Amino acid sequence: MDGRTEAIHNITLDRVELRIIAPDDAPDLLRLYRSPNVARYLPIKPDTQSEIEEIIARYQESWTTNRFGIWSVRLRGTTSIVGRCGFFFHAEARPPVAQYELAYMLDDRVWGRGLATECASACLRYGFESKGFDAAYAITRLENIASRRVAAKLGMHNAPMEQFEAQGEAFYSVSREDFHRLPGAYELMEAH
Repeated sequence: MDGRTEAIHNITLDRVELRIIAPDDAPDLLRLYRSPNVARYLPIKPDTQSEIEEIIARYQESWTTNRFGIWSVRLRGTTSIVGRCGFFFHAEARPPVAQYELAYMLDDRVWGRGLATECASACLRYGFESKGFDAAYAITRLENIASRRVAAKLGMHNAPMEQFEAQGEAFYSVSREDFHRLPGAYELMEAH
């Protein structure tokens, strides 16, 4: 299948909507990246408008090139962004590391509600069912217990790898067969 003609989608879930990131999302994303509680778990910490615009441009390039990427997360019925989630593609990855990295980040004001699990589950479902991924992985800070719980709930297995643990990170992976799809609304809408 020619990935360049393949449809791309926004996703509506029970409590959130995942929308392909757009340039006008920059102020909300920058606010999230600047949050001390959120930033402590992130490998990159953009601090200026131009830095966040560069990140958004890379996210958009992934959608153009790969037909998947990063979505903004909005609570249903609102316009404000409370996070981002989706996939980074690593063409150079070799087993046991898959090419598709699941990434999720939420505003600390919505932590503890199960939204990260809901969003991450939808992303994996999209990758496995709509894009044909065989496997995906996630990297989280060792001390980020909540994020590690999210990975486990999705059927991801912690695979201790020295190169990650030496940097204070935990590596999780999941195959299409081991993925624990969560119940609930999941509606794809073609993005234009």
